[in-house]
Amino acid sequence: MQKFVFFDRDGVINSDVGHYYIFKAEDFKINDGIIYAMHQLQANGFKFIVVSNQGGVSKGIYTKNDVHKVHEKFLNILEKFTIVHIIAILKNAFAANLIH
Repeated sequence: MQKFVFFDRDGVINSDVGHYYIFKAEDFKINDGIIYAMHQLQANGFKFIVVSNQGGVSKGIYTKNDVHKVHEKFLNILEKFTIVHIIAILKNAFAANLIH
C-alpha cells in the first residue's frame, strides 16, 4: 500500500508573511521545520502531493509561468535535501472564479 501526505503550499510549505501572493521565485522561502518533516515522512515510506490555490492567475496578477518558476525553485530546494517523493503539484489557477 502506498502512503501519501498532502501539503498545502502557501503558508504551510513556504512562508507567505508579507505577501498575499507568492509568485516570484525570490519571495519563495521554505518554512522552518518543513524539510525535517518531509525527511521523516519520506524515511517512513510516504510520498507527497502539493496542492495550491493560484487564484492570482485568473485575476491577471501573475501568470502560470510565474507559478511554474516558483515550483521549479521549490523542487530544486527539495532535491538538494534529497527529498525526491513529490508525486504531483496540483494547482487551481481558477479558484477566484469559483467564489461568486
